[in-house]
Amino acid sequence: MAFACLAYAQTSAEAAQQYQQLARDIFQELVEIKSTESGVGSTPAAESVARRLISAGFPTSDVHVIGSNERKKNLVARLHGKRASSPILLLLAHLDVVEARREDWSPDLDPFKFVERDGYFYGRGTQDIKDGAAILTANFIRWKQEGWVPEHDLILALTADEEIGGDANGVKWLLENHRELIDAGAAHTWWRWQRQRRNQPRCNCKRPTVATMGH
Repeated sequence: MAFACLAYAQTSAEAAQQYQQLARDIFQELVEIKSTESGVGSTPAAESVARRLISAGFPTSDVHVIGSNERKKNLVARLHGKRASSPILLLLAHLDVVEARREDWSPDLDPFKFVERDGYFYGRGTQDIKDGAAILTANFIRWKQEGWVPEHDLILALTADEEIGGDANGVKWLLENHRELIDAGAAHTWWRWQRQRRNQPRCNCKRPTVATMGH
């Protein structure tokens, strides 16, 4: 019995390290995509996440890359639960970032080059909010690969144009054009999640997350 418990603990620790590394890899990939208004927009980031989810086993019918134009697409994915009825939980973060001029940064830092130094991450979007997008994506991948089925559906939405707004704003566009993809009984934004975890550091989730990050 003791050997079985030890083996399980070692396996769990190895799995945690694996998915923590996955979250970091996704984080780096997203930060190094220049998803500003003057850059490439949000579409390459949405497509990157979609490829990872499909490779992890999500059917293409549950992964959507759609938006108001070719540069500003959103990622919407669904993890099906045991019951198709509500309440469905929508988890939100955004893929676009505000402009960042190279000359405004320290000489040894590029805003679109991911750097880890002295326990801190540097790069545009490391706090707002590609950390959240990476962690949510890594957890959806882990849940799918480990065969976990929630009680109700979980929806992941990583959206465009949160920083600028307008007609390309992802949440607004999805509500007006594809509400069925994100219609849920409750929604939680990663930004609000960060603030709540700092103010009240506890979580009632029944499934472990890969990592915790905050400002």
